[in-house]
Amino acid sequence: MCFVKALIFAGLMVFSELLWITPSESRAAALWIPPALVRAQNEIQKTLDNLNGALEAAARDLAEEESFTSPRDRSILSKLCAETYVVDCCAIDSTGRIVAIEPEIFRLHEGADIAHQEQVVQLHRTKQPVMSLNMPMVEGFYAVDLEWPILGEGKALKGSVSMLIKPEVIIDVAVKPVIEGLPVSIWVMQKNGRILYDVHKDEIGRDLFADPVFKPYEQLLGLGKRIADEPMGSGFYEYVKDGASVVKKHAYWATVGLHGTEWRVVMVQVVVGGKEDAASTVNSNGVLSSLRVLASNTRLRKSMAAGDENDVMHIFKRFYKANPGLYSIQWIDPNGINRFGYPAENSLRDYDMRLGKCAEDLKLMKVVDSGREATLDLALLERALGTFCVVPLREQCLGAIYAIQLKAETAR
Repeated sequence: MCFVKALIFAGLMVFSELLWITPSESRAAALWIPPALVRAQNEIQKTLDNLNGALEAAARDLAEEESFTSPRDRSILSKLCAETYVVDCCAIDSTGRIVAIEPEIFRLHEGADIAHQEQVVQLHRTKQPVMSLNMPMVEGFYAVDLEWPILGEGKALKGSVSMLIKPEVIIDVAVKPVIEGLPVSIWVMQKNGRILYDVHKDEIGRDLFADPVFKPYEQLLGLGKRIADEPMGSGFYEYVKDGASVVKKHAYWATVGLHGTEWRVVMVQVVVGGKEDAASTVNSNGVLSSLRVLASNTRLRKSMAAGDENDVMHIFKRFYKANPGLYSIQWIDPNGINRFGYPAENSLRDYDMRLGKCAEDLKLMKVVDSGREATLDLALLERALGTFCVVPLREQCLGAIYAIQLKAETAR
């Protein structure tokens, strides 16, 4: 599937949040991309598109100028630098030499010849905008160079306008609000394996395929090759958690990018609860009946009212183990805050359902607010479809508890 088509499909997913996608690299089965990943993808892409639009406008303005060094030219560059996430902006002449750069702190690099850089070579060859890989810049740091051609009469190339951005900053601001409270993490890499973003900052900038730190993880390296080759997909790998125990992780990925340069956005969740791909075979009516008994548990209600998370989690753990096949059991308080659940790796934490970050949140809150028991099928933010069994905690107005079973037809 071409990149443009992938983005069109992703947009449709945001609209429906319940869409199956089949890329050309399909392994015979359709792919489910979780809503949280779609939103992270869209937030990053939106930022890139906004920066791209600002740069295009600057290129049009500079096309009216001659030397690119006049006060007006510098004003155009300064305005461009005011865009969030931008490190510096410069005007480059038709020979590939930086003739003007803002902000002032970087002006010592004026006169630098960057004609040999791959993105500059490509722009001069095609007269089309480009986005470079994350690479060393003459300013002395790694960054991504986004460039637009400056065209004169007859579309003659007069030069280009450049914007340096740091991917880790863009991605961090875009994804943090999306995954806040979710049992997932996100990392992003270029197709060549260079990691652009990771919650573990010491891994940013490493090469997944060449850095010795990743060499022991054959599953991760194998999946990394797939991630590089396929614009979207899912898979599993094992990794060391906190330098100690080995954990299995479930990864979904999607793609963002500009002008043919692509970044893979990878959302990861620790796998718990037995066989990673198995959906629950527990009867929903049986789960609802068990939840009803749990909701009447005096100790549970007292612990919730007292804010005793340890005891609530202890009780949840016993329920989870007594009902094998569940994905999780969780608690929504009267204010619509999903406080926590067991296992923690499959549960939202301090997540405000009433903010309506997605339609699924509001559907669940409608059931909770009704004060009635119910079962309904919803898309999990971090995974596939699930059946939600909801039982209100009527006494003391404690909200509701609910258990999730993964749907068999969407289990991977």
